[in-house]
Amino acid sequence: MRRTIFNCLFLALACFLNRGMLADNLKVQGLVMDRVTRSPLVGATVSATGGQATRDAVTDSDGIFLLPLQQEIKPGAVVRIRVYKEGYEQYEKQEPASAEVPLTIFLSPTKGTRDVEVKLIFKATPLFTPRRKRLITAEISELYAYFRELGFDLERDLPPLGIRSAEMMSGVFPRTIFDRQINFPAKSIDDGHTIRGVYADYVFRTLLVLRDLPAMSAYDEHSAAIFSAYYVGSFEERKPRWNEKWVNAIWGIRQQLGKDFADKLLLYAFKTWAEPGKEQSFDEFFSVRLHNGQFVLDNAGEHEETIDKVMQDKGLYANTPPRKQAQSPEPENPKVSNSHAQTASTKDSVDATVHRAAPANSGLSGRSGGNINLEQKSEGPDSPNIATFGDNSPVNYSPQVNPFAVIDYYDFQGVRRIQQGNQYKAVLGDELSVFQKLQQLEKQEDWGGLRDLALQQIAKTGEKWLTPHLYAGKACVHLDQIDEAIKHLVLVQTKAGGNPQYSEATTILKQLRSK
Repeated sequence: MRRTIFNCLFLALACFLNRGMLADNLKVQGLVMDRVTRSPLVGATVSATGGQATRDAVTDSDGIFLLPLQQEIKPGAVVRIRVYKEGYEQYEKQEPASAEVPLTIFLSPTKGTRDVEVKLIFKATPLFTPRRKRLITAEISELYAYFRELGFDLERDLPPLGIRSAEMMSGVFPRTIFDRQINFPAKSIDDGHTIRGVYADYVFRTLLVLRDLPAMSAYDEHSAAIFSAYYVGSFEERKPRWNEKWVNAIWGIRQQLGKDFADKLLLYAFKTWAEPGKEQSFDEFFSVRLHNGQFVLDNAGEHEETIDKVMQDKGLYANTPPRKQAQSPEPENPKVSNSHAQTASTKDSVDATVHRAAPANSGLSGRSGGNINLEQKSEGPDSPNIATFGDNSPVNYSPQVNPFAVIDYYDFQGVRRIQQGNQYKAVLGDELSVFQKLQQLEKQEDWGGLRDLALQQIAKTGEKWLTPHLYAGKACVHLDQIDEAIKHLVLVQTKAGGNPQYSEATTILKQLRSK
């Protein structure tokens, strides 16, 4: 009798444990997204080959799936996951079975379902192997399609692509794409992030800097960098690497209101772009652009409070944020009149030639904030020879001005930018690591070390790079070396040409002079 009872209890326990094991079958969870748009895909079928799953799974409205595996599949075992959705290439890849680590799966649109591939010209170099050409084509094509689906009007043709030892800046110039070039740094040619960054930089410098040459603002270059950094981060689904306050603010809006809202907010800011008003700082200029985008997108100001809070948290609205503006201020620089050219003989040819002066945000002082210089030249003995520079006030053209003179300077972060004629490049050197070290020493409040490093760098780059002068000035203030601090800060203020990244020099000088 006792044995019978024991057997019954044993069978009951075995059944209970068996049911528990069946109920606790390992389940693989994950998210399926469109590789181009980075949006969740609904209705994709997820399975495990070889009957490794008890059933197929289908992604829900958020692109999420839960795939139950067979009882014998243990954590860490290799499972071949297959994902299918009409209009997309089938995904199939081996993954370790895990209930703890969710999968993120990207599906590529089937060729022909979208016009996503750009036309690329690769320069002749053995570094462009077939594999690398495929990688670059795929990365640029996906980002191109992402921009197009957002609403940016882009050309499929790109300038010739090259590889240089330390250059990763694109050339953006008037005339045809064959007069431009895009160079990738050799050491990062296999890095998808670098490829996307170079292409995005080219896109937004083309859209913003060359959007309206005669009235180009000194702020357009900085705005293009913000657009590029944000959109590459949004495409990659990770916070942008550039720690810039406007990039951080837009990313904060994305975290609060979602990717779709933030992506389109910046898109409509571009669609409603206008030149800055007189005496308008970059922060004022860009906040108006962003509010114009919000005006297009936001229904009855539902998200205004959220956006304002993000801006205030990032230190962009000191007091009251600017309200939405459908109309932008009058541009500081009016259009250049062609009336002078009309007096030329009909036999004469009129040539509009564009030369770029050092941009205001380069850290070099120059012609009226570094605006694009439009030079109208007409030939013939009776033809006027007029040039309009900077603030568009007519001056006589001097034949001594060399449009092909080399412009050589460092930007705020230490990227060396060189231009001669319509050749433009950026060189990444040791200055980038010096910049990071300067930031680190300031954060650690190592003022002696900060001053010494800044002075060492000043001995190498002189006035071409103003950032070490700014850090030297700040360090000297904390070391109570006020005269030395003022010397460095006045240099920065004088040479910066209105670059908002160097505005701290003006702030500190005001504080010192008020004491």
